[in-house]
Amino acid sequence: MTKRITIKDIANHANMSLATVSGVLNGETRFSDKTRKHVWDIANRLNYTPSESARGLRASRSEERRKTGVIMHIVHMLDIVPKHARDQEADVYRLAWQAQQRGQFVIPYCYFQQDGFQCPPLLNGLVDGAIIGTPHLEVVNTVKAKVPVVLMDVPFSTQLVDVPMVNIDYRYGFLMALEKLKSLGHQSVVMITPLGGNGSSDIYDAHVSHSFREAAMLTGIEVLSEYGDIGGITTETHETRMLELARQLAPEIRSGKITAITAVNICYVNTLMKYLLQMGIRIPEDVSLTAPYLWFDPIPGISNIFSNREKLIDASLDLLKTLIDGQPIHCYENLVRPELIPAATIGKAKHNKGV
Repeated sequence: MTKRITIKDIANHANMSLATVSGVLNGETRFSDKTRKHVWDIANRLNYTPSESARGLRASRSEERRKTGVIMHIVHMLDIVPKHARDQEADVYRLAWQAQQRGQFVIPYCYFQQDGFQCPPLLNGLVDGAIIGTPHLEVVNTVKAKVPVVLMDVPFSTQLVDVPMVNIDYRYGFLMALEKLKSLGHQSVVMITPLGGNGSSDIYDAHVSHSFREAAMLTGIEVLSEYGDIGGITTETHETRMLELARQLAPEIRSGKITAITAVNICYVNTLMKYLLQMGIRIPEDVSLTAPYLWFDPIPGISNIFSNREKLIDASLDLLKTLIDGQPIHCYENLVRPELIPAATIGKAKHNKGV
């Protein structure tokens, strides 16, 4: 029999008092972030459970465990920015609604990395499985040790190779967009990619950028790599950096060197278009614009590589149910294909003088 871990064991490992450990595990807020993280890190590492009955519930492979119908949706809060918070809330609500149609109840969990992973429902064995939207190994490894896990919209990496995931097939989306541009006479394209400073977003942006470059190579479209890589961009500097980029690109657009622009996210193209129009650049007569967009409805007015997030959620819930039911899976990376939504921002290349 494996020795049951108690709060005394956690206290010994943490070099803290029983009162402190008990208070942290019971959700008391009077302790510092550093203390809470330290206690929860050790509790998770030691696989602590509060009682033998909870231990029986928690063991996902135990015949004694009865399914609760409860799953978790775990995301990482990048920062306290109202716009980002609204987007994440909409995402959480939509996943909860889609799960409810399947008879599942979702516990949303938005964590801050510096606070450590603190989740009593998971600890107490009340959760059947989890959908995780973060690449943080500390969190993924903690949760997958307790319940079946599916990563949703988390770029593939060798560190996560044994965790089932559902992603958008960005390469397929860019292939469609670049083939369309090529058919309209475009020979090259600028790719807007932020460089550093956004934590988890850096991994996502690098993944999308890599997918674009693969698609460009397959279609024979030249990537004008001397433009588009933007350092120091944050929520606060977004408008300023896009204005600076517009000023840099406008002369090259007028000369015919640049005829098409895309980005890792449509928000960059949307802001850039505003400033290019102010500078007298015509769209799409002078330059064509497109970019990926992941949400529940296509964005109007801009040609976009649209990925329906509802389909992404459905595929993730289907895969998680398969794992919870103990059924075998045959593919660890599952891809949802986007579609090209045409709009008035893509047109024929007026002239393409090359480099």
